[in-house]
Amino acid sequence: MLVWMMGFLHDIGKATPFFQKYLAETDESEKARMKNEKETRHGFISAVIAHFIISGLVDKANTENVLWELMPFFTFMAIKRHHGNPCNAVRMPNNNDNNELDDEYEYIDKQFASIDTDIFDHLMVFPRQIWGIEIQKADFPGKLSAYFKQNIYRNEKSRTKRLRKKLSYFFIFQYLFSLLIQADKKEAIFSDRYTFNKVDINKDIVKEYIQSEFGPPKTEMDIIRSNIFNDADNTISNIDIDAGKILSLNVPTGTGKTFTCLSTALQLRARLEREKNQRARIIYTLPFTSIIDQNYQVFEGILSNPETNVLLKHHHLADIYFKAGDHEFETDESKFLIESWESEIVVTTMFQLFHSILTNRNRMMVKFEKMVNAIVLCDEIQSLPYKYWKLVKHIMFSISKLFNTWFILITATQPKIFDSTEIQELVPSKAKYFSQLDRVDISFEKDPLTLQEFKQVCKEAIQSTDESYLFVMNTVNSALELFESLRETRIKAQYYFLATNIVPIERLKRIDGIRKSKQRKIIVSTQMIEAGVDIDIDNVWRDMGPLESINQVCGRCNRHLGSKKGKVRIFQVLDDANKNKPFETYIYGKNPLSMLQTREVLTGNDTICETDFLRNMSTYYAKIEERMSPQESDKILEFMENLQFLSVYNNFKLIEEEGYERKDIFIELDSNAQKTWATYLSIMQIEDKLERKNKFLAIRKDFYDYVISVPAKYVHEKEFEETNFVFVNEEQMPTCYDKETGWIRTIDDVYTF
Repeated sequence: MLVWMMGFLHDIGKATPFFQKYLAETDESEKARMKNEKETRHGFISAVIAHFIISGLVDKANTENVLWELMPFFTFMAIKRHHGNPCNAVRMPNNNDNNELDDEYEYIDKQFASIDTDIFDHLMVFPRQIWGIEIQKADFPGKLSAYFKQNIYRNEKSRTKRLRKKLSYFFIFQYLFSLLIQADKKEAIFSDRYTFNKVDINKDIVKEYIQSEFGPPKTEMDIIRSNIFNDADNTISNIDIDAGKILSLNVPTGTGKTFTCLSTALQLRARLEREKNQRARIIYTLPFTSIIDQNYQVFEGILSNPETNVLLKHHHLADIYFKAGDHEFETDESKFLIESWESEIVVTTMFQLFHSILTNRNRMMVKFEKMVNAIVLCDEIQSLPYKYWKLVKHIMFSISKLFNTWFILITATQPKIFDSTEIQELVPSKAKYFSQLDRVDISFEKDPLTLQEFKQVCKEAIQSTDESYLFVMNTVNSALELFESLRETRIKAQYYFLATNIVPIERLKRIDGIRKSKQRKIIVSTQMIEAGVDIDIDNVWRDMGPLESINQVCGRCNRHLGSKKGKVRIFQVLDDANKNKPFETYIYGKNPLSMLQTREVLTGNDTICETDFLRNMSTYYAKIEERMSPQESDKILEFMENLQFLSVYNNFKLIEEEGYERKDIFIELDSNAQKTWATYLSIMQIEDKLERKNKFLAIRKDFYDYVISVPAKYVHEKEFEETNFVFVNEEQMPTCYDKETGWIRTIDDVYTF
């Protein structure tokens, strides 16, 4: 009832003649002026009216339920900010972020007095008909501003202080706010024009696909993958679904985690529907957009090219396109459906997941309500920063308990976010599979090499054998130098360079080419190739990195258990152009905990085989957990417990911002890029902002296929285009963009665009 009342009352302030006059105004300049007048605003007065009515209902209920006691204030906050972003609930010591109570408020008396009594009382017929609640305008205090000051501004400060320190209240408000803005936006966009029906998915579709595409197991690796799949299937079929809802799929790289996790989620979804009458949405998250397309394509194949209401891809560069049945939605409709995860299976980023929880942003919070009764798959969970382990643990425990949400953590290198007693293993005998796989040997070179020395060692290696090599460097610049050096050898092989220096569409083509080619390959890449990229190379050499990164890159070597053991070598490469500074420090810092613990675990080991991976990772993460500081997590948890929504947003950063300026560059690489840029320029000429925005959203995916982001020191254009993108046309490309290696990083040359 209280939630219904929140929805019913959220726009009651639109009944003022000030707002109605604004709606009727046809002159755009006058309308813009009126919009900024405080009497035209409807959120604040609606919030105060709702607080008065819902407080009365709570008092009448005479319950000691703490959540009921909080509902008037939560409703006030949600309605007040339903067209914006919630701030902090109250002001806290030593925190100057905005809060919801320190607003100008006297003008609401003029607004409320202006509402026609008959109209107001007529609107209140609906609560009487549905809930038997009698409300009239005459029941309200003489001055709403006085009510706000006494019952919200003063009382809520003390009430919120007394009731805070409980993490669940943070999530409950997020859920209420998400419900309100989701319903409000959906009604505004669709009205009653479309009904969103649930779609059934065959729980055995992954099993049937594997049987159809691959048949019975043929090789030793096939048997291992099949056994892991069956173990997980057996576990999820027999697990107590009333017990803990944190699961783990912790098995070696290359053992079919993508197939297994989707099948497990579908089996769990079927059980929940059969046993609990709950339809669970599946939310599959990955750390990087670079591997989303690859795994999305796997799901797409399994589901036989489903429509968007069955399988949805969502990240900031994904297509703005939504189709259900015979209906293709308009751009603004599609954008809303995508951003609110209106699909049975959503493939998205961890950024979208956690920044929809730890945020105060309206646009991000709209999908929070989709986590209720959901099955959330967190692939490559080891990519989460250590400093947020404690935070993530509390989030998952709270949301799973409050909203019946399941979390499945998927990785070959399980971090110590949870104790073994706090999670359930989908493959309880995982140690057996780690011990069965001995695909690679990792050797650690004790003596560091300068980049010049390393280049020479690499040259000699590729010239002495006909095997394929993958070289993984810590920085784009060191990768560029190495690639140019190796290309000079002119040995017979296919050369590939992979880094963010290259436009996204070309990177995807190269990864696909590497995967399909049977010829000898020489690949130079940055760390972007480590997680989830399905390629298989004889030899992998990597510049020094944290142990989980080393293990991940091993997953690109002898991935499918060939007859010949793969070889991985780890070097410390020094930047001889900068006082022999280790390249690892540019990425991981000077003395990061991860690097210190990696060296401690590896001390005394010249070579480690794959069978030791699980033991080494357990030791490594135990040392990380023992020595890391929970300060960052504790700070954000304290903000959450004190309902400091804006402060949570300001302090949680899943992706650290770089300390230098970058510039976005559009490369006219081919004829499609030429057409896309021309379309973009024509869109920028459209005067109507909403139309311009929707037109761009329709081409956004194609547009960003040709955009790279480059440190500003490597971009020396005389002036920006009015579009805020640096544009490099086909004629200009030879001076600044190499089709093999991407943006030419030279500080001395000056490019004119």
